Amino acid sequence: MSINEIIINMDKTIIDPKKVYEETRFRTPSELERRYGLWVDRIGNGRSRKIQLDRLRILGQYAAIAVTGGRGRLVTSSRGEWEVLPGDVIFQFPREPIAYSPDREWFSRWIVWNGPEADLSLTSKLTVSPVLRQAEGMLLRAWLALARCMEQEEFSGVLERKAILLNLMAELIRKERNDSTPKKALYAIEMVIAYIQRDPGKHFSLLELAEMCSISEPHFRRLFRRYTGRAPVEFITLQRISKAKELLIRGESIKAVGYAVGYKDPFYFMRVFKKNTGESIGSFIRNQENVVR
Repeated sequence: MSINEIIINMDKTIIDPKKVYEETRFRTPSELERRYGLWVDRIGNGRSRKIQLDRLRILGQYAAIAVTGGRGRLVTSSRGEWEVLPGDVIFQFPREPIAYSPDREWFSRWIVWNGPEADLSLTSKLTVSPVLRQAEGMLLRAWLALARCMEQEEFSGVLERKAILLNLMAELIRKERNDSTPKKALYAIEMVIAYIQRDPGKHFSLLELAEMCSISEPHFRRLFRRYTGRAPVEFITLQRISKAKELLIRGESIKAVGYAVGYKDPFYFMRVFKKNTGESIGSFIRNQENVVR
């Protein structure tokens, strides 16, 4: 969702788009972190007091925030308002404008991360809701483990931080699915995801995908977004970009790669690639060559 679009809050009043701001604080990942595709931007903790929820933030990264000893509210641009209770974990996606605050005061710990692996694979499985109930312990274990290795820049430190993140995501995904997704619906959506991933360049009809799940198309779109955090069309595009990267690394031509992932017009393919990765195909290829050297 563009920050210039009208955003409706929980009271169905209009939030001025000018009150949606983008975070600009990022840690520059090392070349090793970029190479392994998943890195921790920062961790932190602190005590917060009540604030007005009249501005929404676009973080530009992924974050998990564990709340201790207080309750409050979370406001999102697309999923409305949520109650936050002690022990809950709040999720923030890169492009989702949100704001949160305790009713009076709370203590929180947070982990902020980024990388293509988060964007294209693991984190796409989250989340049914932006609040995961009683998951504080899982995040605390990861937070403490990261605190011990955040300053390690050598190979082992990079891999250790990635492993901690992957383990945290696996734990949270298992809990979320057990808590809120019926097994039949879970199996149907997973079947569709596997079907898309086998050949992302294929033309997919949303009606066809919905029929695979034996549900209506509108219900399929809602369930798919709840399960993956993305609309079906957006998810398919990201899978195509992921496959395109694999083929480009192998040395395939831009035209051949575009055709293989569903784009007959190479110029349109290049525009889609840059829009979703932030860099041109030529820049991506050069960066890969530099890593190999």
